[in-house]
Amino acid sequence: IWYNLYTEAIRLYRNTAYYFGFGGTPSANRTITFQNASGTVAFTSSDARLKRNIENTELSGLDMVNKMQIRQFDWVDDESAGCNKGRHQTIGFVADELEELDPFFILDGSGGYEEDGSINPKCIDTFYLLGYVTKALQELSAKVDELEKKIH
Repeated sequence: IWYNLYTEAIRLYRNTAYYFGFGGTPSANRTITFQNASGTVAFTSSDARLKRNIENTELSGLDMVNKMQIRQFDWVDDESAGCNKGRHQTIGFVADELEELDPFFILDGSGGYEEDGSINPKCIDTFYLLGYVTKALQELSAKVDELEKKIH
């Protein structure tokens, strides 16, 4: 199902004007939320022409990654969970917990309820999360290099 959602999102993105369904201006992030499938497909603008003051980050990705709770859980057994309905997931995150670490981890969703009673779920910005994970890997790689030099 994810492949089909992703493929359809790509097709829509490529065949649709910036202003239709993706919100904002051509430089804005593009997000399509599929609530019934309990997922979000996002396209994040990252073009250098859209940025200023580009510098290496000073924060520690490893510290942040070590604070993240890796969970297992059961999805609720009703329609609000979409295709995950009643399914056990052996590894994942809880958006509310990530939001406590950094509010930018959350994409879309107020966590509240719509007028019809359906939930407006919090979603995780996986592109933002990937920045921390990549930074943590770089930090670990540097530590390994340093230890290898000490050994040899």
